[in-house]
Amino acid sequence: RKKFKCPYCSFSAMHQCILKRHMRSHTGERPYPCEICGKKFTRREHMKRHTLVRALLGQSPSLQGEESRS
Repeated sequence: RKKFKCPYCSFSAMHQCILKRHMRSHTGERPYPCEICGKKFTRREHMKRHTLVRALLGQSPSLQGEESRS
């Protein structure tokens, strides 16, 4: 039985952390910023995927040196 219910919609979850993550879809909170470009994400795994893709494309300052940040 799902015991954590969203006050904004019919979503419910077994764990409070899942409800907290879901609530970001209503509040607009994006607590995970990319350290490279500053883009913010609602989920840590989305930010990590974004950072990895940027690194693979050669857009990461850590791969290019500090002078590429300017």
